[in-house]
Amino acid sequence: MAQTFEQFNQRLSALVRSGAMGKAIENAARTLALEGQRQAVFYTRTNGLKVRSGNLRSSIRGEARLTGKKAEVILSVSGAPYAKTHEQKGRLGTKVTITPKRSKYLAIPIGPAKTLAQHGRVPGPRSMQGQLAFVQSLKGQPLLVHVDTGEPWFLLRRSVTIPSRPFMKPALDHIAGQAPTVLGSELRRLLDNRL
Repeated sequence: MAQTFEQFNQRLSALVRSGAMGKAIENAARTLALEGQRQAVFYTRTNGLKVRSGNLRSSIRGEARLTGKKAEVILSVSGAPYAKTHEQKGRLGTKVTITPKRSKYLAIPIGPAKTLAQHGRVPGPRSMQGQLAFVQSLKGQPLLVHVDTGEPWFLLRRSVTIPSRPFMKPALDHIAGQAPTVLGSELRRLLDNRL
């Protein structure tokens, strides 16, 4: 059906007034939020993060919000306080230095302090009061060893530097590139059905 520009403009205005245009934008934002969530989980698998509990992956959420004439896509992580450390600076190749907050050293579990799954067997050296002694290796490395067996349980470090392993920023970059296509697809579907 051929229509003049004026007729097309009137129908388009009617779509905006009816809220159908806002609904199409909201659908696009929802699609992008789910894609962002999927991509963030994907990047946690491919950027070198080691999975212990799966808590980080399961706490990633994509959400769409439509407020007035503005649509927002929000990616968030809750319940995984270490997520910020891995995301820090948001670029591969950067590094993050972790330092102790309440003591002189970071205690890194080694040997019998770790389970087969590489988890800490105990909450930390403070939970083993009286069972550990401070020693230095022949190379000067500070250690906490078990007083009965002499076996090292914790490696002590003043700081640890780890590479940044971002997962949120690459996901946001991905959906920013997908936004015109997804939005265009939703608007085309609306126009095909309504005009």
